[in-house]
Amino acid sequence: MVAALQPEINDPNDDYACNGGFLRSDALLVVTIIQDTYDSDSLGTVDEWITALRTAKNGDDDAFMVLVLTTDVDLGYQQLCLPNQYNPNPNRLRTLADGVEHGFVGSLCMEGYDDWFKERVTYLVDLCDDFVPPG
Repeated sequence: MVAALQPEINDPNDDYACNGGFLRSDALLVVTIIQDTYDSDSLGTVDEWITALRTAKNGDDDAFMVLVLTTDVDLGYQQLCLPNQYNPNPNRLRTLADGVEHGFVGSLCMEGYDDWFKERVTYLVDLCDDFVPPG
């Protein structure tokens, strides 16, 4: 995720930029992560990821939203994914969503995602209505 936010690959004025124009100052950024295991391969720390998001959106916590669907085995026994198992170590993806103003995390093992995404889109519409682009 952090690599995708790098200014070098998002420059709208660079014809060769990989994601030129993707990261815009006049738009909200919605990061959606879907992973069925603990995140152990992503580079950096959760704090570095949050800093990268804030930097990419000029320090405006209301300019981005993080949606995560992942395992819930770190929530205790009787969760949806593996009800007879428990991992007391917090999932880094849950920590990311919990660490930002507009972060949401849901169980990858819930039956259907329609309602979960509908609720988040409703929230996003409200966030968008209140968004004031810089400048």
